[in-house]
Amino acid sequence: MHVLSNKSDQLIYLSVAGVLITSLMIATMTKWGFFKFRWMIAVWIIFLANIIVGATVLSPLKKNILSIAEIEGLAALQNPIYVRNHALLNLGGIIQVLLLALGILLVKLKPWGKSRTSQQ
Repeated sequence: MHVLSNKSDQLIYLSVAGVLITSLMIATMTKWGFFKFRWMIAVWIIFLANIIVGATVLSPLKKNILSIAEIEGLAALQNPIYVRNHALLNLGGIIQVLLLALGILLVKLKPWGKSRTSQQ
């Protein structure tokens, strides 16, 4: 189980690094900037919140359910801590996907104008 966990962690960390590098390049090398547009600020907040929640909440939950499953096997399905953490992990994953979709939608639609600091 830990081999799978380590591989998925590596994939997640590489994906996060790719998103951050790409976002920084877009913010510094295009007209969009970091704080020039309100929609861009919202996208930054959404993506950074996703990264922070994933690292601080979802990753420990995943490691917890994997360790319980490794020790207890199928009996883990009867363990209330495992069941609760698995449900929380699923809920967190759904919320992250929805927030990611919202961020992509904001990037596509660009719904708000320039921020106050950019208008001056």
